[in-house]
Amino acid sequence: MPTISASDFLRMTRISFMDGLTVKRRSTIGLGILSRRKSGEKELVAGVGDYVTAMTIGIPQLETYNYAAKELKEYISNGKKAIKILEEDLDANNPYLFKEYLASGEEDRRAIEETLGGHKEAMRMRSKMSWYKWRHNFVSEMQLAADRETELLQQDLESLQAIGTQLTEPIPSLREQHAKLKAQLAAERAAVEAAKDCDPEIMSELKVGISEQSAQIESYKADIQSSTAKLEKLKLKLGEAETDKRALQDQIRDHQEKLDALHPTVEIVNLREEFNKLQRLHLWHAITLEEKLIELRYDDHYKVQMECVAFQPIPSGCRILVIPSKGKQVDEFPVLSELVLDLAQAMIRQVTDLNLKKVVRMLGRLWTSVSHLRCNLRLLAMKYPVTITRADSGFGFKTTARVRFPGAKGLAKIVFIAEEQHIRDWGKQLNTLGVDVDVIFGKLDRNLLVEVIRERLSDAIIEESYGLLLDACADAIACTEE
Repeated sequence: MPTISASDFLRMTRISFMDGLTVKRRSTIGLGILSRRKSGEKELVAGVGDYVTAMTIGIPQLETYNYAAKELKEYISNGKKAIKILEEDLDANNPYLFKEYLASGEEDRRAIEETLGGHKEAMRMRSKMSWYKWRHNFVSEMQLAADRETELLQQDLESLQAIGTQLTEPIPSLREQHAKLKAQLAAERAAVEAAKDCDPEIMSELKVGISEQSAQIESYKADIQSSTAKLEKLKLKLGEAETDKRALQDQIRDHQEKLDALHPTVEIVNLREEFNKLQRLHLWHAITLEEKLIELRYDDHYKVQMECVAFQPIPSGCRILVIPSKGKQVDEFPVLSELVLDLAQAMIRQVTDLNLKKVVRMLGRLWTSVSHLRCNLRLLAMKYPVTITRADSGFGFKTTARVRFPGAKGLAKIVFIAEEQHIRDWGKQLNTLGVDVDVIFGKLDRNLLVEVIRERLSDAIIEESYGLLLDACADAIACTEE
């Protein structure tokens, strides 16, 4: 009974789980809180109310969306790993459904395809129901938060109204006092006019009394100046005391922060757990983070050591080491491992304005591409003897597979020629992969085999790059049996 891989079975039954992902759908995101204006209107400056609304509604929504996005990324990553393990199990041991489908006729296959389509639609609707349920709960939680903030705003409005009432109550009494002062001023002016018509002797006596009062006033002014000078000195001393107080408070705050740092809090534990999740997600683990040395580990395979100046890596001080594998596991492709290590060192030396972010992004992308490449080579080596030889110059290599052709009773060497760009970005450079065929014996058309393999590589896309080299060899064998 022939066997079939899970991906080939899904392709034959036309059951795809990726359809509809790129279809445009209606937006569920509302207008920005600070940019709501009609077309044609001039741009308005956001008021305090808009900023308060943004801080109480927009920021919590943004934080919630960020948390949800991180959880979804982790969920998708775990799902991909589970699917990969399931596909490997299905490829190794085909279930009864695969065998029955291969052995069935056209009508039975159509019935099986319709049944699988129904199952797919049911699972899709169940996932959609879970999504709507989650979104409903999310909106409900946000509504509760909005209601709480609305209550707080209502309380603030009531407080402001009470303050306004308190300010309007003393206005009538102040107006009455103002009227009394005006009447008193008019009476004093009338008294002054009447005094002008008095007897000169009485006026001289009044002038003497005024001069005496002026002397007393000058004495009082001198006392006030002396008191003012004393007050200024006291204010200076008070300012110095306030400065000393703030300095002591800053010292107390610094010591309190250091004391809090010595004791793990809930926030620190949560941040550490989130940091560990991010490390597991991106396969990078920080070993040493110091001002002069940064040491990272990638997926328990590579160790990156960087000499730094103020946390700024030095290109000549960057070293990439291979972590020895545990147990008796042997490297299947040592030539490729050595080539990738040399390429990584060269890439770091070529970068200008090197920083930690560039190193992590560049090496992470390279090793992700190499993992996909190794997966294809591993599948090819499981079926055929494979030999990898490094190019004389540069960072290219050749993969030679000895393939038997039972239909033509022949043997040939199929050579896949990879350049530096294929190692750096395997998924996007599939159609430029070089191909050569060396016929050892048998009635084999070398040009036909090269054309069939190149045609298979030219049609390859990123989503179907798993097992590409093995499929190309299988197509070459199939063309000799027709």
